[in-house]
Amino acid sequence: MNFFLYQVIPVNYTYGFLALTLLLTFFIAKRSGKTGCIGFGYIALIVGAINLFTVLVFFLISTAIKDLYAIPFGTNYTAEVIDSVSKSTEDGTMYSPIVTFTTQSGATVIEELSFSSGSLQNSYYINYNEDTGKLIPLGFILALELAAAILFGVIFIFSFTGIILYAGGINMSGYLEVIKVVGLKFFLPLIMIGFDALLIYALFYGNEMPIFISGILVFFIFMLTLGIFGYIKSGIWK
Repeated sequence: MNFFLYQVIPVNYTYGFLALTLLLTFFIAKRSGKTGCIGFGYIALIVGAINLFTVLVFFLISTAIKDLYAIPFGTNYTAEVIDSVSKSTEDGTMYSPIVTFTTQSGATVIEELSFSSGSLQNSYYINYNEDTGKLIPLGFILALELAAAILFGVIFIFSFTGIILYAGGINMSGYLEVIKVVGLKFFLPLIMIGFDALLIYALFYGNEMPIFISGILVFFIFMLTLGIFGYIKSGIWK
């Protein structure tokens, strides 16, 4: 486990991470009455996973914010795919596109993009800063990055807050009420609107696709849009 932690958490903070996990596990186990080895180990596994994913979420949010901040300082280009790097996974072969484009100063840039996909487009919209060399994939890729940052940020930050409150012996009724309000009035509609926006983007700005696939996308966009309006009209924000 230590070896894996070293890959995502600086070495100086790894022991602090482990100490926090064990401390939270101790107080949660004490409050829940599960003081046996199996119960303690089960709680430690859950607390450790939540803590680890919370750390990863902060890295994800930080990356998304840095990318958004960097975009105004770069220039948008259409980068042509000239090659790819293949990576075998349990779900099949994934490909990371290698693209080329010419900057405003006339320099030719060849870069491997920072994502993998089961299929590749002929070109990608990117943002590139010649001074820093920072390259940011735009469009659907950036939208997914932002959606993932928001989705997992809400889930794991609230989860981490919950285990802190529970370990501290605080009454959880107020926390559960906040979870209910945030989930119904913010999180669920945000997911619906975000997914609808991604489907619309895929329809108009994604790869070329057969007519029947486009028809399926239109159907789901239509139904999801109706669902969003129905959710709003239900008075959920009153």
